[in-house]
Amino acid sequence: MDHAEEIEMELEALRSIFYEGEFTEPEPQTTPPNSSNLTIKSPVSLDESETEHLTTLLIESAESQLGMAMIFGVHAAAKESLETFIREKLDRIEREREERIEREEAAERARLAGTKVTTESFLEWRVRFLKEQAEEEKRKLLEKVGAAGAKQLAKDAANKGKVTGKALFEKDRTLAQSDMNMIGEGDVDVDTKEYEGMENDLDEEEENAVLAAFDEDDD
Repeated sequence: MDHAEEIEMELEALRSIFYEGEFTEPEPQTTPPNSSNLTIKSPVSLDESETEHLTTLLIESAESQLGMAMIFGVHAAAKESLETFIREKLDRIEREREERIEREEAAERARLAGTKVTTESFLEWRVRFLKEQAEEEKRKLLEKVGAAGAKQLAKDAANKGKVTGKALFEKDRTLAQSDMNMIGEGDVDVDTKEYEGMENDLDEEEENAVLAAFDEDDD
């Protein structure tokens, strides 16, 4: 069997393996074989170094088969090399995945182990936590109703449920009558003018305490 017959048999085999458009038949050879013009077009999922490595391998395979029907042999070498690339890439991806899982598990174990809690550290944490919660609630309140509305709500919350001395006195007639009886029975005179304005002063102090957090930010 001469060289031309070998090439024709190889082409027939290649036509049966590849679909139409996947294989381009070479032009009839009019010059001596030259493997240096072998290139890889549109490599899929290959980086630059892998493409260079595959090209070198195919050139070496072609040079070793000069004078023979080499296309099928070069194709087989390319297929084997690509399968090796794929296995190595899959192995690398799996190793990276396992390493990532191991790092995440180690971080989770460290988080769960934590730091030994003492009374002092717990109290420090509690102060920070309550402060952060208060700041967060304040931020939400400011976003919802604005600064003026937030101050008014804080003021209302501070006064909620409180009963002033004046209200208690007016509500409880029995207490008022009892106080009057005690004054009538005793020899003690009470100058009510001395206590005028005290109730307003106390109410003002309570309001100032409630609004302190808002005043700090305004400064």
